[in-house]
Amino acid sequence: MVFIISIAIYSQQDTINKVDEKNLKQGYWVVKDETNNKIEEGLYKNDLKTGVWKSHYNDGTLKQEITYVDNKPDGYAKFYYPSGVVSEEGIWKGTNGLASINIIIQTGNLLMNGSIVSKANELGFKILSRKR
Repeated sequence: MVFIISIAIYSQQDTINKVDEKNLKQGYWVVKDETNNKIEEGLYKNDLKTGVWKSHYNDGTLKQEITYVDNKPDGYAKFYYPSGVVSEEGIWKGTNGLASINIIIQTGNLLMNGSIVSKANELGFKILSRKR
């Protein structure tokens, strides 16, 4: 079992930031800044972000996790304060942003939850519950 896991880890590291014969990004990618800090990481399929992509603060702390489908945010998303505590989480649908959301204060307690409401060209937030 340990042997199989170590091969999978080595294999993933061996194929970071690859392009195919058509010069399309494929597989696991890690994007770093000029000082070699990891900015974001995730999977590409045919040059499109797919699956969960993670972004990081400059110190390496996780900043956000967003699920992508065909290069667009679509699915579960989670955002973090620099302290590592979750700040928001919800379901992201289409280009309007989060369809449902929990907003969390830095202590880790739920402040409110709700859903994004879209009418014509207006976007609003419908509060489903609020903690006091």
